[in-house]
Amino acid sequence: ITSNTNKAVDQVLLKLCNRLHREGKMSDLEEGKIVRVGRISHEELEKNFGSYVTVDGIATRRGSEMQKKINDLEKEKPALEIKLSKLTPTYERFKELKQTEAKVNSNEKLLKQLDSDIKAKKEVIDRLTAQTTKLEKEKIYHSRKGFFGKAFGKSIESIEGELSVASKNLISEENQQSGLKSELSSLTAKSKTTELKLDNLQNELKGQNFAELEQNIETLENEINGINAEISKLNKEMEGLRKTIISDALIVGATSTKAFLSPMDLGKF
Repeated sequence: ITSNTNKAVDQVLLKLCNRLHREGKMSDLEEGKIVRVGRISHEELEKNFGSYVTVDGIATRRGSEMQKKINDLEKEKPALEIKLSKLTPTYERFKELKQTEAKVNSNEKLLKQLDSDIKAKKEVIDRLTAQTTKLEKEKIYHSRKGFFGKAFGKSIESIEGELSVASKNLISEENQQSGLKSELSSLTAKSKTTELKLDNLQNELKGQNFAELEQNIETLENEINGINAEISKLNKEMEGLRKTIISDALIVGATSTKAFLSPMDLGKF
């Protein structure tokens, strides 16, 4: 709606506003479907409908409504956050329980593997011990042989060479077995501590339902996230409120001069 004077524009808008008021369609005004761009010169329009039709009035009114919604949403959060904070420690203890169970299972596998490795080392050590004993006997027997026995039998150098290699291998295997036994002893002690921790956690959480607890936490987190998302949305709407007031309107009133000099203010109109 446009005219040469502010008064003419205001009179048309006043009639529209009064009609909507009489017909119980104030929601159209509350939603900002009629917007007056520029200064209102009509006292009655300013007094009765200024907050509904001016850009500043609409922004202030809508902004206050949005801020009230934000405040109401902010008030809902503390109670939910307190509930969540009370559940979180128990949830963390359940996580610790699962980690401890996994550690116990892992330790059991490692202990079995170490025991198997130690037994395998024992077999090798027994074989090398028998070999070195046999070679030592051969060395002693060789020293008792006569000329022809030494000449046609295994040489002392060969016997001593084999004995040296076997002795070195035996020492290496014994050292490795000793290291495995030490590792087994250390892991056994740690496993007992872990198993005791597991028992304590199981007793502490006995009767607690992890699935139910997890569901309750998820529900609370979803509610809190939903509130935060709504607050963020409202804040963005408040930031862009003035920009959308005219573009969302169905009727915009302005003088011809205003329309000519400030076309950007009228947007799509």
